[in-house]
Formats: sequence, structure tokens, C-alpha cells
Amino acid sequence: PVAAFLRQHGLFADYEGLHYDLAQFRDIRELAKKVISERQANNLDGVCRAFDLSSDDDTDNDGGYILTILAALELMYGPKK
Repeated sequence: PVAAFLRQHGLFADYEGLHYDLAQFRDIRELAKKVISERQANNLDGVCRAFDLSSDDDTDNDGGYILTILAALELMYGPKK
């Protein structure tokens, strides 16, 4: 379910390479933050259940990994300040 969400929001890789839509990063970031905050609150019934993040590894890593990926892509390809 997380991969499908990311694909719907323009972040995926296929035989043509990496695809991303910087405009969608806000929505992706919000989901990742929800995963992290729910895990920290020991609440696995909300976003975690909706995205089938049932193990500690899933919930501990998915949010953080996604935030790291977004930060790297924004650094490399985002608008220069």
C-alpha cells in the first residue's frame, strides 16, 4: 500500500528510471510524519493499519526512509535558494 501511495503521488522507479513530482512531496511528507508520530505514540490502528505497516521494522523505518529520500531529491533537484 505504501508503494501504491507513492506511485499515485509521482514517486516511483521503473525501467525508464526514477520518477518524482516535487509538488507532491508535501503530501508524501505528511504521510511519513504520521507514520512516525503514530509509531512513537504506539498507535498502530490509524495510518499504520491503513498502509499495512504491521511490524516494528515497517513502522520504524518507512517514515524515516521516505523523509530521507524526499530530502535527498529536493537537495539534488529542487529549486535552488
